[in-house]
Amino acid sequence: MVAALQGALKGTELSKAVQGNVEKHLAEQQKQQHSDLDKRYMESQDLSLIKDCQKLQEDFTSFDEELTALREINKGRESSYAKLESEQKELSNLKEELEADKRDLVRTLERKSREVEGQSRKRGHCLFMESPAVL
Repeated sequence: MVAALQGALKGTELSKAVQGNVEKHLAEQQKQQHSDLDKRYMESQDLSLIKDCQKLQEDFTSFDEELTALREINKGRESSYAKLESEQKELSNLKEELEADKRDLVRTLERKSREVEGQSRKRGHCLFMESPAVL
């Protein structure tokens, strides 16, 4: 539009003062339009930044909530792990006690078996002596 008006002015014989005023007015108008465009652009950028910031805040809140939930799950798992570890130690101790009891029982059984075997030999020897024709 500015170029069209400038072209129209060149073709007419207006005084230099009027032509200067018109050009000055057109330059101011062009400058104002440029300023308005810059302002709208900045406002749109501000709105875009505000929207981006809000989205980031929402994401942060969501991640923070998720992190809190994961920390709670982790606490529960740590507690379960500690409990399992304690139970495992208890079971290990019980196993050792049972193995010790088993060893004692095996020793006792072996001792009793030797005693019974010794008594059987004595009896068998005695029986053999008393009745040689039992075969």
